[in-house]
Amino acid sequence: MTCVSHPLIRPECIEERRYQLAIALRALDANTMVVLPTGLGKTAVALLVAASRLRSHQGKVLVLAPTKPLVEQHLRFFKTVSCFFEDRHRAAGLRLCHVHRGDLPRRSGREPGRPAGSVLPPRR
Repeated sequence: MTCVSHPLIRPECIEERRYQLAIALRALDANTMVVLPTGLGKTAVALLVAASRLRSHQGKVLVLAPTKPLVEQHLRFFKTVSCFFEDRHRAAGLRLCHVHRGDLPRRSGREPGRPAGSVLPPRR
């Protein structure tokens, strides 16, 4: 079994799967929605992208999940297989927390001068 080698990912923790690496590379290049069946590694793809971004750019990574149990699952996975939480990597900018839907501001999705339901171009 070949494993992913990355300075922010613990050795021998993530099996190298070509489709996951291809998805992660695409996500690093453009806005991407990953749709895979349960158990095929969406969380691993998220970790690969987060590790690559934190290694190459200053800043932070925001991981969104619709439920508190899923946020906790991500946290456990990231703590188990990444080096993000070690003291020397704390400056990498990873902090996981749960935000309740009611705490988020409501937005209509409209911009001034645009009709409701119009499609906005992706931001880069």
